[in-house]
Amino acid sequence: MKNSLRPILIVLSVLTTAFFISLWILYPNKAGRSDQRKEMAENPFYPNEWMDYQRTYPYDHIKPENYKSAMQYAGQMRRASTRAGYDFEWEAAGPENIGGRITDLLVEPGNANTIYVGAASGGIYKTTDGGESWANIFTDAEVISIGDLAMDPNDPDVIYAGTGEANASSYSFIGNGIYKTTDGGESWTHSGLDASAYIGRIIVDYSDAETVFVASCGNLFTPGGERGIYRSEDGGTNWERVLFVDEVTSGIDLVQHPQNPDVIYAAMWERLRGLNFRQSFGDGSGIWKSVDGGDTWQEMTNGVPTDENVGRIGLDIARSDPDVLYAYYDMPGGVVEIYRSSDGGDSWERTKDEVIDGNNSNFGWYFGQIRVDPHDKDIAYVMGVGMYRTTFGGESWEQISGYFNSYEIHVDNHAMWIDPGTGRIFQGNDGGLYYSDNYGDDWTKINNLPITQFYDIEIDYSVPYRVYGGTQDNNTIRTLSGDADDWHPILGGDGFYSIVDYLNNDNI
Repeated sequence: MKNSLRPILIVLSVLTTAFFISLWILYPNKAGRSDQRKEMAENPFYPNEWMDYQRTYPYDHIKPENYKSAMQYAGQMRRASTRAGYDFEWEAAGPENIGGRITDLLVEPGNANTIYVGAASGGIYKTTDGGESWANIFTDAEVISIGDLAMDPNDPDVIYAGTGEANASSYSFIGNGIYKTTDGGESWTHSGLDASAYIGRIIVDYSDAETVFVASCGNLFTPGGERGIYRSEDGGTNWERVLFVDEVTSGIDLVQHPQNPDVIYAAMWERLRGLNFRQSFGDGSGIWKSVDGGDTWQEMTNGVPTDENVGRIGLDIARSDPDVLYAYYDMPGGVVEIYRSSDGGDSWERTKDEVIDGNNSNFGWYFGQIRVDPHDKDIAYVMGVGMYRTTFGGESWEQISGYFNSYEIHVDNHAMWIDPGTGRIFQGNDGGLYYSDNYGDDWTKINNLPITQFYDIEIDYSVPYRVYGGTQDNNTIRTLSGDADDWHPILGGDGFYSIVDYLNNDNI
């Protein structure tokens, strides 16, 4: 079985090549980039976009519509091969013991054995036995990147998946909108907003399951499109945009008042990228509030920054006292500011958060999550490279994860769910899925999710079941046995290309 990996990987390479050829065919005829190359040579601060050159040559960009057409074409080829009787037999090569970036997670209320995990580039995985085993329940979709997951609070079988990771990396995989399941992930239907590109947050109204809110980012590299706050009043069949700031400001976060469903808070974020610039701050960023179910909105400006230095914002509300909200602000220079409101957002005060500065490193656009304990309004958690916790309503903060305990829990944190019944914290980050039963003092990893994000793979041609790969934030890794759960790192950090000498496989 192990020797079958080589033809399988060759087939994968052929399909990948076909994907990018389809992109090339769909391009309009336009001039190359000799002027841009000359500018790069003359300007040492111009970025070396080697990955971009590989994928967009001989043109200067990939059009989103062509990208989506290529995804659809890949899906058509797979379905056609199945109908024609040419369905390939795939053997899982792993790794199942490394982990990868989680963008969101859900836990069924009252049943912590049922967990859903959304991956940056691995679809959606579900467990019904507390993480002992997992099934990918999103294999029929034409996209693999998940931005957010939301469950109907009154029906755990109804789940919405927003595609396209909202953590604005150099070029996160774009999505094609919202998907919906009414049978716990057994089947999915596309539910619109296919030009949203990236989804920051979804909320299903607990008082009316037909009402759904979505924070839509729009394309990272182009203004306009489907960005802002959208609402559906028919369970995702139709959508209307209810909050729009401008052509470069995205919807990134949403929270709903737990006792008054008409009260909605939205975080908006001004951001745009090009090959040689990144705009992730601006006066378009801010917090907005609606008291009529999204019909009208008012910006909250009393006590929070409102100028061109405001970056990504994260929000949460205290279920134990809904007048209390926390807001996470990414600011220039690695500064993180945490604000608290005790009057429903009418006024805000900055917490004593100086210790958190630097927690976003120099890439605050990658983070932006804050969570409040469901039973205690004074306990809150901030997620960035590491995690910080307050037990005094922001009067002080202490670090509970980071490089100092990366042997126990991975860095770069993106998702959290706190079980209101047991207090168990489930945490998703670049390394996978973790849980804590003591408010984040100690962590345990659920280490069997095959969601590692590979940049490149390599075969040891003298021993073909030995496979190497460079991964996002999970090292350069390999398997010497060919077993899916027997991978290990050989070089740290972000991995990339690996080459094994085909004459002497000791040389790597």
